[in-house]
Amino acid sequence: MSRILETIKIFKIEDVLNSENKFKLLLKLIITLALVIYLVYFLDLRHLASLVKNGNQILVSIALLLVIVNILFQYIKWKRIALLLLDEKNNRTILTSLFYGFTAGVFTPARIGEYVGRGVIFKDKPMLDITFATLFDKGFTFIVLTGFGLLSFTAFLMKKEILTYPLLAELFLGVLVLISAIYIFFKYGFSQKLNGVVAKYDSKFNLISKILLIIREDKSNTIYLLMITILYYLTFLAQFSILLIAFNANILFIEGIWIGSIVFFIKTLIPSITIGEIGIRETISMLIVTHFGIASELGFNAAFLLFTLNIIIPALVGLFFVIRFKYD
Repeated sequence: MSRILETIKIFKIEDVLNSENKFKLLLKLIITLALVIYLVYFLDLRHLASLVKNGNQILVSIALLLVIVNILFQYIKWKRIALLLLDEKNNRTILTSLFYGFTAGVFTPARIGEYVGRGVIFKDKPMLDITFATLFDKGFTFIVLTGFGLLSFTAFLMKKEILTYPLLAELFLGVLVLISAIYIFFKYGFSQKLNGVVAKYDSKFNLISKILLIIREDKSNTIYLLMITILYYLTFLAQFSILLIAFNANILFIEGIWIGSIVFFIKTLIPSITIGEIGIRETISMLIVTHFGIASELGFNAAFLLFTLNIIIPALVGLFFVIRFKYD
């Protein structure tokens, strides 16, 4: 009886939270269980099998192979960020961290689980540091996605004659003024206050200091991370275009990239409240492709299979890492 009570005491929440290794072990168990539940109850495996069977097998295979390229670009970027911000050089740890993030991000809205998941494997790094480093990583993705997406969406509105050149000029001038005001505010107002906060709590916000230093001074690494993110984004869009064509969408490859850029730009603007963003990207894809003369179900199929290839498959690989690797 006493041994049972001791066992229960070990797994009390307060004890787990007081020990980072126990906390990370608990996270491993939660991630594993949540992913299994997600795959069983939320993923339509029959529809997925039907898509793979009915689509152009060669094109679907090409899209599948591009998953490796996609992951490679994400790994290269995370590796550089881990070196710059976390002083981490172990390739195995960095790769495992990335796959942990894939697995933890699947079943959480806006994939916020990835911020915690990436930190599980690091034994000597505070979770807060991993979160800030991941946020820095995702910041580049957000900038590239919204930048390209805004240009694509603007071109789409002009094609539909919703946006005219005079109105575009007015909007451009307004955006220019807004950006200038934000720049002045951050450079001469907020930036100084932030520097004061960072200096006051330097031991806790040391990572923020590193991030600010990279953005302000380290142009080579900033450009490098930006270029890797652009290559990752273009690979992602290429997959979407290939999958549309695989399901007999009568479009050019470059047009599919244009459509994908619009779809994922709009998805970014919509708050994600569903598990794994189920239905959001598919619905947006269905609505957008119809404006290009493509059947809505083809947009649904392409978005759904793209999600499976780039999110579910890496998450399943990540599940292997979660189960395989243990703490000392």
